[in-house]
Amino acid sequence: MTTVWRDWVTEKVVAAMGLNERQQLSLACLKTNGQMTNAEYQQVTGCPPRTATRDLGLLVDKGVVEPSGKGRGAAYRLRRNRATNAPNAP
Repeated sequence: MTTVWRDWVTEKVVAAMGLNERQQLSLACLKTNGQMTNAEYQQVTGCPPRTATRDLGLLVDKGVVEPSGKGRGAAYRLRRNRATNAPNAP
């Protein structure tokens, strides 16, 4: 059995979620790299640590990314299935 992952994070979905430029940039990096830490988010977006934590928390709350690990070692990756609280979600 082969499982094919369909990229549900399209421009239309991202626009409907009302994400800011930093969050949109991080989604592009997540698509390329697979995962991202808070420190990597800060490097990519140029934001301070508290803003990075807040932005990543909002992405988790919106169901776009999921955390892997806890605390300082946490990494974030795109959810494989459509977010349940995304626009037009089932």
